[in-house]
Amino acid sequence: MYRHDWANALYRVDACNADGCTPSNQVDTVGKLLEAIGYFKASNASSDDYFGYSVALSQDGTTLAVGAYQEDSDATGINNDETNNLAFNSGAVYVFTRSGTGWSQQAYVKASNTADPDTFGFSVDLSSDGNTLAVGAPTEDSNATGIGGDQTNNSASASGAVYLY
Repeated sequence: MYRHDWANALYRVDACNADGCTPSNQVDTVGKLLEAIGYFKASNASSDDYFGYSVALSQDGTTLAVGAYQEDSDATGINNDETNNLAFNSGAVYVFTRSGTGWSQQAYVKASNTADPDTFGFSVDLSSDGNTLAVGAPTEDSNATGIGGDQTNNSASASGAVYLY
C-alpha cells in the first residue's frame, strides 16, 4: 500500500474570491501548517455534540463561527450557562475571533427559545466582515411565521427556523 509522506510534503493554500485565486507562500512543514491553521474545540466539549459540523469564516479571516448542532445545554442567548446538558440536541454556535496571530472564543450562542431537539447550529454563515451571523435550526418546532413571530408555541414539529445575530 502506498502512503503519502504528508509530514514532509510541501503545501500551498489558495485564497479565492470573485476576482480569482492567489496562492499562499509554500508551507514546508506540518508544524508550520498546523500553526497557520489552528485547532479549535468547544469551551464545553462533550460527547456527541458534533462541534465543527458546520463552519463559516469571515472573508477577512478574523471571525470563525462553529456549529455544534447536538450540543445539549438549555441556555438561551449569548454567553449564558453552558455547563448543563438539560436540552438534548438543542445545539449551539461558538464564535472565535483572531487578534494578531492568536484566536480566542468571543461568544457561546444559543437560540432565544432553546428546546430539545432544535439542532441549532446545523448550518452557520457569516457576513464578509464577520459582524453578522446566521444560524439554521432545521428541527425547531414553533408555529411562528414570517419574521419575529411567537416562538413559544411548539405545535409545528420540525418546521425549522433561522436566527440572525
